[in-house]
Amino acid sequence: MISGIICALLTTMSWSIGIFPFTEASKRVNPKVVNPLRLTFACIILSLVLASSSALNLITDSANLGFWLFAVSGIVGFTIGDGFSFSSFVHLGPRLGSLFTSLAPVSAAWCSWIFLNEILKWESYLGMFLIVIAVTWLSFSKSDARQSEAYGFKRNTKGIVYGILGAFCQGFGLVLSKWAFKELPVHALEAVWIRLLFAGISSWIVLGLNSHLLPQVKYVFLNRQRTLTYIVWGTLFGPLIGVSLSLYTIQILPAALAQSIFALLPLLTLPINRWMYKEPITLSALLASALAILGAILLIVTV
Repeated sequence: MISGIICALLTTMSWSIGIFPFTEASKRVNPKVVNPLRLTFACIILSLVLASSSALNLITDSANLGFWLFAVSGIVGFTIGDGFSFSSFVHLGPRLGSLFTSLAPVSAAWCSWIFLNEILKWESYLGMFLIVIAVTWLSFSKSDARQSEAYGFKRNTKGIVYGILGAFCQGFGLVLSKWAFKELPVHALEAVWIRLLFAGISSWIVLGLNSHLLPQVKYVFLNRQRTLTYIVWGTLFGPLIGVSLSLYTIQILPAALAQSIFALLPLLTLPINRWMYKEPITLSALLASALAILGAILLIVTV
């Protein structure tokens, strides 16, 4: 149990750290450029881990509905959801941007009710209410907004909309993955590989449709302003180390306990944000993060 809790905390810390390299990369080039590169790097590394035989076996399952549900979940969660989240981090900063990730369980709960006929208890609605209150409170806090602007992050409507859309897509992607597992019971890493593969392909298509951004790919590979370095570090801490640790955690801890520890992400982001950007940790940020975490725990343990 202790090793599982430590692993869950390391998972959350890894994801918290991963936010910052992606934020820095997205400040230097468009998030539509960051996304396909980090997904491609992650997919290549995971392909080496799984080895060619496993990947080939997965391709032969392509006639199964579950295979395509995993594919769509990758597009919705990684391509669209993470793309919006990266844009949110650039506008709002990691402190508030990470708080919006608390809305993902709300999205997942509603989508589970709609698509999987899962019943929501009254505690779930209370959890959703607390999360929405926390996000709304910090989003519209004038004193917190002034402080963020002093450190280079604007509290604007565009960033808030990106944060909401990102969380919704991530929650919806999770539900699609859950549905896919019922149709195609593969190893979790194999499911991640399918999601990364199709997310990577779709994100390159999105980039191709925005051809004016293609010169930025060369900018990245020349490692101008250390952009490539940030993307590599973000890929290591996010899709690779974070996902791998989370899979190990879920094997040795009850799912509700593991997800509750993962919900600590907004709180763990605060000290890293302080170290990276020298932005003070305000009472509003602490209370909003604590309220969102409480809401997420209520939602997770009752769904």
